[in-house]
Amino acid sequence: MKNLTRSVLVGAALTAFACSQAACATDTSDEQPEQVVDTNDAIVGGKVSTDGAWPGAVAVYKSGYQACGGTLVAPSWVVTAAHCVTTSQTNGGFSKVVIGTNKLTGSGGESRTVDRAFRHERYSSSGQDNDIALIHLSTPSTKPVAKIVSSAQLSKVVAGANTTVVGWGTMSEGGNTSNDLREVDVPIISDSTCKTYSGYSRITTNMICAGFASGGRDSCQGDSGGPLFQKIDGQNVQIGVVSWGLGCARANAPGVYTRIGNYLAWLKTSTNGAVDPNAGTTTTTGSTSGGTASGPTHSAPATNDGDDDSDSTNNDWWTWWW
Repeated sequence: MKNLTRSVLVGAALTAFACSQAACATDTSDEQPEQVVDTNDAIVGGKVSTDGAWPGAVAVYKSGYQACGGTLVAPSWVVTAAHCVTTSQTNGGFSKVVIGTNKLTGSGGESRTVDRAFRHERYSSSGQDNDIALIHLSTPSTKPVAKIVSSAQLSKVVAGANTTVVGWGTMSEGGNTSNDLREVDVPIISDSTCKTYSGYSRITTNMICAGFASGGRDSCQGDSGGPLFQKIDGQNVQIGVVSWGLGCARANAPGVYTRIGNYLAWLKTSTNGAVDPNAGTTTTTGSTSGGTASGPTHSAPATNDGDDDSDSTNNDWWTWWW
C-alpha cells in the first residue's frame, strides 16, 4: 500500500475538484508536496462543525483551490504542514488563506495573502519527519487565534486521550472535498502500537498516531496542515498538524500528525517571539503585533533521515493535498 500525505494537488486535475491516488502519484509538478502521505479523510466519519467551534482554523489555497489546512497561531502567523509548501516560491505557492469561516463559499471569513512561507529546516520528504511549516501573512488577521499546547500540558498528550481533527478535506479516500468545516474524534495511539501496523515502522517521536484499529474515522486529502486538538484543562489546544497516513480511515492505518509540542522553541524563534505557547501570547485576539518573518534559525528537535530535498518525489508516500 502507499502512504498518502493529506494535501490536495493543484493543477489541471483539480478541475474535477478531486484526484485519485493514481493521479496524485503520477503528478510531479512543483505545485504538489514532495510526498503525499495520506493521514485522514477530509474528515472521514465525522460531522459538520458548529460555527465558531474551532477558532484559528484556516483554509490554505493554491491556484485558487483549497489545498491544505492550517491554524492561525498569532495575528500574522499560520502553522501548516511542510509538505504543503512549494519551496521554489517565497510565498510557498499559496494564493491566499481564509481565516475564521466554516463554509468555503461563505462570506464570513477573512482573506489574507502570504508574503513568506518556510518549512522546518530539517523536514524529511521521504519519511515526513519534521512535517511542519510557518506561513507569514501580508496583513495581520483580526480573527481569534488557536491555542497551542504548552510545555506544562505535554504530559497529558498520551495514548488513549481523545482528540479532534478538523478540516475541509475529502470525505472519503479519493472523494470530494467538503464545503463545510468538519470534525471527527480519534484517540491517540501509542508509538509502540502504531509501529506494528504495516507501513508505519518509520514513526518517530516527532509524530502522533491517532485513530481506530477498525478504521472508519480519519482525516484525508485536503486536511494536510490542519489542526489536531485535545481538550486539556477545559480548553481545546492544538497538539498536532495533519501530516500523513495510508489511505483514509482504513483499518490498522491511523492518521499521523506532527507532534507540535516538540516544536515550541522553533515556533518562538522562527517568529521572533510572536508565537510563544509557554508565554500565552498565542491566545491574544485582534492584536496587530505579529512579529517579522525571520525564518528558521536552529536545528530540529529530534531525528531526520537525511532526505530533505525540497523537490524530490517519492511515489511510495503521499501527502493529503490536491
